[in-house]
Amino acid sequence: MSDLKSFLTKVAQDPSLNSQYAADPDGTMKAQGLSDADREAVLSGDRAQIGARLGLSPQAFGVSVNVTITLGISIP
Repeated sequence: MSDLKSFLTKVAQDPSLNSQYAADPDGTMKAQGLSDADREAVLSGDRAQIGARLGLSPQAFGVSVNVTITLGISIP
């Protein structure tokens, strides 16, 4: 099982994995071993849900939890 933060870092740094993710997000996350809960959070696009899966405090959600997943990932 992969952890979400490591997966997001890999997608941001690996152009091949990024392309795979862009073409098939759920399939790529499954192949990388993400849990159902992590995959559901990412696919929902809900910042609070993703932040919770990343272990961020709820206070961070209002400040700056920015996860952009398309052709790249930005985690400020």
